[in-house]
Amino acid sequence: MGIFDTYDEVIENIQQIPLDVYILDKRNKRIEKKYVKIKNKIDILTKKALKGQQIDENEIMKLQYKFKKYKKNMINRFLNLMIIVKVGKNKSFGNKYCTCRQYACENMIACEEPSCKIQWFHFDCVGITLPPKNLWYCADCRKQKLV
Repeated sequence: MGIFDTYDEVIENIQQIPLDVYILDKRNKRIEKKYVKIKNKIDILTKKALKGQQIDENEIMKLQYKFKKYKKNMINRFLNLMIIVKVGKNKSFGNKYCTCRQYACENMIACEEPSCKIQWFHFDCVGITLPPKNLWYCADCRKQKLV
């Protein structure tokens, strides 16, 4: 890999940053809106309880469930940010990855299963166009988890 290849790769990665920031910002705003809705509902229920009004326990349970769900979803999204790698186009050096047994190139994602035999996959090969919202497991590891 020559100096010009390295330079091209650095420029390509720098150009990718604004898109990554935009996607992350859009996701965060969507989650923040949902969080604010839940918080407002909790505030309303709290005010009712302080006034001595009767509150629906099922509604409280639903809000608790939603809050836990969004919290788990946020944690998973931040973990996923760490396992998605953008690699330069058509690089023919290093190890071969994925089910296609090709070199690392373009967007790649890691399987969350520590014992995965392949570990890294090309987005195209596994049918992904955008980073998944939750933890991602390859087809083989998903089958093993079901067994």
